[in-house]
Amino acid sequence: MKVKTFLIILLVLVGLISCKSKSTTSPIPTVPTPVISPAGGTYTESQTVTISCSLTGSEIRYTLDGTDPTQSSTLYQEPFSLSEPTTVKARAFYDGYNESKVVSVTYEFDISIPENFVFVEGGSFSPDGGNYNVTLSTFYMAKYEVTQAEWASVMTGNNNGISATPSDFTGDSNRPVENVSWYDILVYCNRRSIQEGLMPVYAKAGDTNPNNWGAVPEWTTNAEWDAIEMNMSANGYRLPTEPEWEWAARGGVTAQQAGTFNTTYAGSNTIGDVAWYLDNNTPYGTKPVGTKAPNELGLYDMSGNVWEWCWDWCWDWWGSSYPAGSVTNPTGPNSGSNRMFRGGSWHYHALICTVSYRSNGHPYYRSNNIGFRPLRAILD
Repeated sequence: MKVKTFLIILLVLVGLISCKSKSTTSPIPTVPTPVISPAGGTYTESQTVTISCSLTGSEIRYTLDGTDPTQSSTLYQEPFSLSEPTTVKARAFYDGYNESKVVSVTYEFDISIPENFVFVEGGSFSPDGGNYNVTLSTFYMAKYEVTQAEWASVMTGNNNGISATPSDFTGDSNRPVENVSWYDILVYCNRRSIQEGLMPVYAKAGDTNPNNWGAVPEWTTNAEWDAIEMNMSANGYRLPTEPEWEWAARGGVTAQQAGTFNTTYAGSNTIGDVAWYLDNNTPYGTKPVGTKAPNELGLYDMSGNVWEWCWDWCWDWWGSSYPAGSVTNPTGPNSGSNRMFRGGSWHYHALICTVSYRSNGHPYYRSNNIGFRPLRAILD
């Protein structure tokens, strides 16, 4: 009886020791996932890639052929340069730890971007926060608002009755052109496209040569000019649609990835960093383009300096609402009374210079605080 009792006690003690051993065993930690910088996307110049891990002393292995890294893959020791489309994958290792998860970043390169334009990768967003969902194709957007010098170089000699020097604020040809109507700009875009050997975007009664369009309407709407059609498959210069303008102003995919897509102004929540507007505009008037900080895409003055005409008619009288639904590359309503412009200007308070604020005017309207920047489609 004593032997049996002893064996029972022994078994209980062994069980307790075993349970205690199991309960105090810690799980094997996992190495933190490495970070690859810069973020993936399309670049116009070579990029220096760095890989880091928050666990000091960890060993980072990476690949450039799309396969997952192993402990026999290339050891990361110093930053390296890329100039061709590449997918970089990395994984970190540390003795006594489980290996990290694989991180993957893809880089694309486009070296054919026109001078003073930026590459704007297409994507999706909701301009009104949920009801109107837009998907856009990739395009090129002018880095700066069209300057007085650029306007004069294209419009000198036009036979449409449009001034080659319309601006009120002169003295520096790098100031944005202003006092240009929506009608004027269609002539500019097609003239510039023809001068550079590109396919013109706009057609008046089927004719893309603005030399044949006649005089631009002055202080009145015109049914023939209002009926000008836009060929989205042409590679020439054109006005952005409203969603294209806002997508670019917000920073597109680059800002979405960085978590800055919903900043108040184009590139910042602090207006003075990125915009010339009423409260910092001394002396009175426009300022040379590109003298404030750009947004995430490298676009300047999309908040402030001058309003920028867009292609679209208003959705309603005030241009305040969008229709519900999901659309791809929308071009706005088929008709209306006013055309949209965006971004605010030197003449307005901060509230008007936000990336979401919308305004509009008659297509013949000219003002010394309204200009524009062109866009070019990227065709297959």
